[in-house]
Amino acid sequence: MKKSFSASLRLILAIIFIIANNIYLEAQTCSTFIKTFTDWVKQKPCLDEGCHTVGAKFSGVTIKDKNVDNYPWGFIYCAEGRMGLHGNDLQGRFTAVFSDRKASDGKRFDPKKPDLIDVTIYADGRVQIMLRSWGDAVFWLQDVRCSNDGFLSGIIREGTTRPSMITIALRKETMHPSRDGFRDWPN
Repeated sequence: MKKSFSASLRLILAIIFIIANNIYLEAQTCSTFIKTFTDWVKQKPCLDEGCHTVGAKFSGVTIKDKNVDNYPWGFIYCAEGRMGLHGNDLQGRFTAVFSDRKASDGKRFDPKKPDLIDVTIYADGRVQIMLRSWGDAVFWLQDVRCSNDGFLSGIIREGTTRPSMITIALRKETMHPSRDGFRDWPN
């Protein structure tokens, strides 16, 4: 019995070590991923022609009701824009449109009913979402994953019954204000 308990304990400790190590490696992967974008902006900050910035497309899918009889049971939202540097972190403000907000003609994603969402991607891999249109409510992405393809994703949990899957696609961009101007997206 004592030998069996000892073997079980070693197995449990090994599993905990593997899980903790994978979490650490994932955070390292995200911090390395984010550093490629912050280094890009630092090479040529936006002070003149040809400056570097980070383009971003932001999307979310929210499950608002798991009851199989309710429709609509969830909604999606999206925005696009740019992120700039704040120290070693990336920050951006997005104007998001929502599938459950309809215009007077019945079309979804009414551009006259948007929300402002601030996103901060910290150098260490953490991601903060601030809902400016909802009293500056702050949420942290959980289970953050980063892909070398330019995607960052994670889950927001508003309480216990309203999860949202967030995806942020990042891209290195070069600004040409004299040619392109500085546009507010999605205009």
